[in-house]
Amino acid sequence: MRKVVAILAAAIGVLLLFPTPEPAQSCLCVTDAVTEANTGIIATSVTAPAGFNTFQSQAQYLASLMGILDGGVSDPATLLTLYPGWVDPGPNGASLAANITHVTMQTYADVIAVAKSQAADFPAQDAQFQTLAAANATSTGVLQAIQVGNMIALAGVQQAQLHNQLEITHLILEATHDAEQLNERAQWGASNQVSQITAAQQSGNKQ
Repeated sequence: MRKVVAILAAAIGVLLLFPTPEPAQSCLCVTDAVTEANTGIIATSVTAPAGFNTFQSQAQYLASLMGILDGGVSDPATLLTLYPGWVDPGPNGASLAANITHVTMQTYADVIAVAKSQAADFPAQDAQFQTLAAANATSTGVLQAIQVGNMIALAGVQQAQLHNQLEITHLILEATHDAEQLNERAQWGASNQVSQITAAQQSGNKQ
């Protein structure tokens, strides 16, 4: 038994003196020049910014379009003042009607001016689209293409803003037209009512 223990101890000592070498780690790295160059190109493609930014705010232009409408009916207070509804215009009916006609026609003219202003901006918009199309066609990097795509998306958003402005103008036009028509009928009714009451009172006084 002692011999067995002694043999085992000796074997352990030998193993400690001569440890088992660790296996060599395998490397899958590719070191040829072509692969290294392509790797550099890919890294640059996904990290190098394009420096491409064509965005320009059009808030001032949109405000100028809305400002064109200020000469006519452009807010609720003006509409309610100009078209009071069921009110007898009285002896000043002619001058009141003349003012209503003038402001209403001015509103229609302002709406046309807004539409013409947007139409005049078509060449500038087309030039912007051409610039974006050219940048998209010549983008060589992933990040560059993403930035160009963002500019294209922002241009689409600005087109939506212009469409919204036209829709607002259209709503103002419809509200003005409907209010003018309703006001004309209402004032005619109010004037007719006052005339009938006055005639009845005069008839009663004669009796």
